[in-house]
Amino acid sequence: MGPSVSGWNIRITANDLSPAMIAKAKKGIFNDYSLRNTPREMTDKYFTPVPEGYKIDPRIQKPINFRVMNLKNASELKTIPRSHIIFCRNVIIYFDDAMKQQVINQFYDNLVPQGYLIIGHSESLHKFSRLFRPLSKPGGIMYQREQ
Repeated sequence: MGPSVSGWNIRITANDLSPAMIAKAKKGIFNDYSLRNTPREMTDKYFTPVPEGYKIDPRIQKPINFRVMNLKNASELKTIPRSHIIFCRNVIIYFDDAMKQQVINQFYDNLVPQGYLIIGHSESLHKFSRLFRPLSKPGGIMYQREQ
């Protein structure tokens, strides 16, 4: 039995530039490859087999607010409630240095003190920010917002 999140006020904001990707995410259907690293007991507990793969339990999707968003639009990012964790994997590698700096600063502003930023394994903040402390964890590095 894992840790309990009972009593937590969990809100997830899921953003993408592509309306098609948001529509796909809202369906909540995952294939075998997407779930390849998910423990079997989690798959059994939170997913239902469907012809296209596995559908996530609607209770898990309930706290998720899906929306189309362009990270280049700073005013849009400001509409997201303060976050404890930001996952932005394999996105900033596509930006030029000025845009990377802008987005990283916006993430910093959005995170609560001591919040975490998790980016893709091929991405790094070392050239763009000293406002985050890198933390080495199994599977990669995550960044913690300094005060």
